[in-house]
Amino acid sequence: VGMMLDIQIILDKWWMIALTALALLSMKTLFIYLAARLMRSAPQSALQMAVLLAQGSEFAFVIFAMPSMHSVMGEAVSAVLITAVAASMALTPLMVSMGHKVANKLADKDWEASKKQRVPMSEAHLPVIIIGMGEIGQRVADGLAAHGISYRGIESDHDQFVYANTEGYQVAFGDATDLRLLETIKMAHTDTLVITFADYEIAQRMAPIVAQRYPGLKQLIAVNSEVDRVRFSQLGMQAISQQSFPHGLDLATAVLETQSIDSEHIEKWMHRQQEVELETAPAHTLEVN
Repeated sequence: VGMMLDIQIILDKWWMIALTALALLSMKTLFIYLAARLMRSAPQSALQMAVLLAQGSEFAFVIFAMPSMHSVMGEAVSAVLITAVAASMALTPLMVSMGHKVANKLADKDWEASKKQRVPMSEAHLPVIIIGMGEIGQRVADGLAAHGISYRGIESDHDQFVYANTEGYQVAFGDATDLRLLETIKMAHTDTLVITFADYEIAQRMAPIVAQRYPGLKQLIAVNSEVDRVRFSQLGMQAISQQSFPHGLDLATAVLETQSIDSEHIEKWMHRQQEVELETAPAHTLEVN
């Protein structure tokens, strides 16, 4: 690409190159954002997708370099377009960084708004409530979303909330240690409560209250050892040991089973998750696993 750039054109037509690159980035960002929103992506997720894909395509270099295009547009116009596309690609890291900052600010606003009110879940039926939207909670949410099952994540940690919100997960502020949260869960007619962290003190306080007030509510909790599995099982909770790759897959599949999802569909989803993780995981991570 560098060999195709004409330095003289850049010096003479820099303003035209800048306007063309700006127009290209602006239009693609807008159209991709609108398309993502039409596909029901969250605003923050749609924004990041738009800025990530806004640059020109490498295929543009092939088209603009064709002799037939040269004869139609002329050498100068072709050079301007090629340079504008190259500039849009070079600006992608900066745009992604800016988009991430904007998405985080929007997530921060959602965090502040969510803290000032009760978790707004009473208006619709939500089969699953996920307490803790870290890696495991997001894995569970991915499985539910892939099978068209509504859920709501509850998170009390600011950084985890912002990250999950920015990634497009349905998450609201909530403190699992506040037992008044169960009243909100009741109004949502939830049938499954998923806890993604093994805090025995909190579970010990919650379990008898849940059993008394909501005897039909299934409680699933992620644990990392056999000792924890026994302890939490004695509280009447379905304790799921996290042993599979990627992390959280065991709990996600157990939750899908509570929603009467066909075992064959669950297995296919599990395999897709493993394939994606194997493709994206760093080599040193795979060696450790």
